[in-house]
Amino acid sequence: FKKKNKIINAFSHKLFFLRCFFILKKFDYYFITYAPESNRIIFFINLILFYLFCLKNGNKIILRIADTEKYVIKKKDLFYVRFLKYIKYLSIKKIKFLVFENKTLEKSFKKKFKRDNFNSIVIRPTNKNFVSLKKYNKNSKLITLGIPGAIDKMRRDYDYLVRELNKIKIKYRENITIKFIGSSNKIMSNKNFKGSTLSISDNFMDKISKMGFRVISNNKGFISRNEYSSMMKGVDFLIDINQKDQGYFFSKSTGLVTDSYNFSKRMILNKHNDPYLEFNEMSIYYKNLSDGINKVIHKKFDLKSKKIIIGNNFNINKLLINSIWRNTLSIK
Repeated sequence: FKKKNKIINAFSHKLFFLRCFFILKKFDYYFITYAPESNRIIFFINLILFYLFCLKNGNKIILRIADTEKYVIKKKDLFYVRFLKYIKYLSIKKIKFLVFENKTLEKSFKKKFKRDNFNSIVIRPTNKNFVSLKKYNKNSKLITLGIPGAIDKMRRDYDYLVRELNKIKIKYRENITIKFIGSSNKIMSNKNFKGSTLSISDNFMDKISKMGFRVISNNKGFISRNEYSSMMKGVDFLIDINQKDQGYFFSKSTGLVTDSYNFSKRMILNKHNDPYLEFNEMSIYYKNLSDGINKVIHKKFDLKSKKIIIGNNFNINKLLINSIWRNTLSIK
């Protein structure tokens, strides 16, 4: 049976689950999209409250795991980090179902916790029932490649981007636009020892521009969701340049896939990041980024309009039906 959605405006995210005890009482299930995964000590109280909430309502909780490394205890971890991770581990042991945004992430997590029989499903990071991809105009010489997310060298490898773009033949470059979609150089600036501000984005953007590519960025700090959506317009493909050592796709979720679904965009994707070919209907795979871009330049594909069924509703209903069935068996 249906219940009305309840929006909780917590007075502090550090005490979010304290309010949950008093407000969330009469729901069949609790879908937690962001658990307290941070290993910072200031979130300790909220983590304890999360554990108590799981202890009380574990058989009703569906939890999305965003970063599997936040739960894995390592030898190099400081004592307090190990302690926080152990509390999180005890919490998810009480939870009925875990949710991941892709199979790679799900299987990677289960491999790290082989002894634990966690129930899990894949739910794509979108509220859409399907994604409608437009037919790609093979006759157009103009190509717009989008790089979603704020300028962040910790997350994305811009040096790799520069190296790979430099491999593209000069005669094609004037027809290619590289669009940086997200917060840009004002908030991502660093101060040198003299106190003046130097933007980390200027250097690689200038290099790309001097190569002959057209570069577009918002050239400011935080942007609104509407501005972000507006910048997505006209983008033909989203590019995967995630830092390899950050574990995207394998140990943590990525905004690249979320934006691809929500804005109905195809991806130029590193094939290594999709071992189960989950995104093959909306991706052009590459071993080296320049190879993927050249596939687009030389039209080595036929990208027709396509409707991709997401299947989230099916997976959620399957999860709930299995839950009801198990409860029925346990009653008998």
